[in-house]
Amino acid sequence: MLGLAYRFTVEMLAGIGVGGFVGWWMDKWFGTAPAFLLILLFLGMIAGVVNSVRTVNEMRRSLDQNAAGTARGSDQEE
Repeated sequence: MLGLAYRFTVEMLAGIGVGGFVGWWMDKWFGTAPAFLLILLFLGMIAGVVNSVRTVNEMRRSLDQNAAGTARGSDQEE
């Protein structure tokens, strides 16, 4: 469970960090104030949440498959 918590944290921070850096770089390149920084920071947050939801769905699917396999194994033993 601790590994899962680290994975969620890294996914969130990576999305925010990459979005913030690219936004800052675009603002510097185009000479706009904080427009791109705020937009891409927000999009980075959304990307982090979407990745976390995707990870939870994958884990739930694998747990369901493991539970179904275990149930089949116990049915065959009887």
